[in-house]
Amino acid sequence: MQWDLTARSDAAVVGPPQRASINLGTGTALPLSSAELEVPYYLNAHYWWAYIHPTAVQLFERQWLINLILWGNYARLRDAVMAEMGDSLPGRTLQVACAYGDLTTRLSARVADGGLMDIVDVLPIQLSNLRKKLLRNAPVRLLAMDSSSPAIIASERSASFVAS
Repeated sequence: MQWDLTARSDAAVVGPPQRASINLGTGTALPLSSAELEVPYYLNAHYWWAYIHPTAVQLFERQWLINLILWGNYARLRDAVMAEMGDSLPGRTLQVACAYGDLTTRLSARVADGGLMDIVDVLPIQLSNLRKKLLRNAPVRLLAMDSSSPAIIASERSASFVAS
């Protein structure tokens, strides 16, 4: 596989959502924008080995490994986020980028009745990985889009916020 590392802006411009989608084979479709979803240069150039390559996703999706990378602090950091967010997540919650480990599955379990957790990531492989970890009826919507997109601004105004 060859990676295109030509110079370009740090983020793709993503237009308003249309009817296009990515089907993850789970009966759930991920909305895409009308513009082609482009991986930001920095992600492709510097972090492909950890987030883009399929082998990397399989390798890093191990709780013990993430804990090791974080010098044994994964549970402490995850629990700090959980405490900050509270026992219940009413309304809308926005998580920018998927995360290895069980942070998102634990947060999604706290979404109150009628609430919704939106998770935005520019990498369909990360969204597909996350879908496998979530309960089938989790009140979560996975959005394949660039977090620097103007379309995300409206979501940020009316949601609790988790940066992963």
